[in-house]
Amino acid sequence: MKVYNVTKGQLITIWVFGLIATFVALVELDSYNPSGWATVFLILIPATLVFYTIGWRVYEKNITIEVGNGKNINHCTDCGENISVESKFCKTCGKKLYV
Repeated sequence: MKVYNVTKGQLITIWVFGLIATFVALVELDSYNPSGWATVFLILIPATLVFYTIGWRVYEKNITIEVGNGKNINHCTDCGENISVESKFCKTCGKKLYV
């Protein structure tokens, strides 16, 4: 799936913005008249971050096992594009090739 095809730096950025949004929801709950949405976001944002991170790790692990299992692969397993040894991403489909 292309949803988890992000780098570690992008994942850290997602976490930073998610934690900031969670903090904003927490501050909203501390006000005199909190909205119901603040409670929903306070639960939903961290749960989404954890779920996405678990999926991202499984995706990265599968890519490492598929490509780095000792076989000399000279083509992308998704689109069949010929690749060079120093490539990290497929030029056609963008799949991560070497970790």
